[in-house]
Amino acid sequence: MPDPPRGSPKGSLKIVPASRQIVNHVSEAIISADQSNTIVMANPAAAHLFGTTVDQMVGSPLGRFIEA
Repeated sequence: MPDPPRGSPKGSLKIVPASRQIVNHVSEAIISADQSNTIVMANPAAAHLFGTTVDQMVGSPLGRFIEA
């Protein structure tokens, strides 16, 4: 995988707007975490599944929602 563009945090997730729209409207829960198991992206279906909001999920440890 190529390095992120300059100015973006290493390991940050970049999703183009069209892809973001698809991710936000699928019925399946989608969560992405970085190498330290911090959630960097979640869609509304994932938030609904765990009874929270996307904003509350992003930045949280993955283990808060999924047992390892």
